[in-house]
Amino acid sequence: MAVECAGCCMTCITTRARVKWEREGGTITSESLRSIASLPKLEVLLMAGCPFVDDYGLQFLENGCPSLQVIDVSRCGCVSSSGLISVIRGHSSLAMLNAGYCFSELSANVLHCLKDLKNLKTIRLDRAPVSDSSFQTIGTNCKSLVEIGLSKCVGVTNMGIMQLVYGCVGLKIVNLTCCLFITDAAISALVNSCRNLVSLKLEACNKVTEKSLDQPGSCCLRLKELDLTDCCGVNDDRLLSNWY
Repeated sequence: MAVECAGCCMTCITTRARVKWEREGGTITSESLRSIASLPKLEVLLMAGCPFVDDYGLQFLENGCPSLQVIDVSRCGCVSSSGLISVIRGHSSLAMLNAGYCFSELSANVLHCLKDLKNLKTIRLDRAPVSDSSFQTIGTNCKSLVEIGLSKCVGVTNMGIMQLVYGCVGLKIVNLTCCLFITDAAISALVNSCRNLVSLKLEACNKVTEKSLDQPGSCCLRLKELDLTDCCGVNDDRLLSNWY
């Protein structure tokens, strides 16, 4: 039996929004979320790069969309920690949270709220300011994580990564692109703790050397992607001798 889409599924919402944005020059605002919040079966909400979505709009979601599992507010410049807290509080079943390129400040309250997301598998905080205590909180509260995005995050240190992987041993995908202060010590801790790692991005991590790459070949047998672009501390000859 063929079923005609009534236009209320996530695919239709995403497609219509994209067409309106790109072809008609329209705007997606927080008022749109007032209507979207009334969709009881909505599981995926993608709003990357919507400049007029803000904390006010995200408040509508706190008591709406009870089935929501995935939300992407990356590059939404008007979204702050307050708006993200509204989403987290209303959706304990969230499995993926993408808030990359949003925050000038990532509050401790946001990280504390993560403890309620027992099913959280993916979190992306690209370019957010973080600290060692941030990773301690994530490592303690998000033990089901399989993916974390920390590209261009300011404040990522060896100690922070060690605290993260101590709690999140199930990590499979880790993006540390342009985390300029991590060294071999962080990578060693990561590959020894997260044995199911399949993707590790270290682009422009200039303090990482080939010494830390002795271990992935023996510890992470499932590793499929290793990004060493612009890692000037890695020597080709040593790398080849270690892996081959």
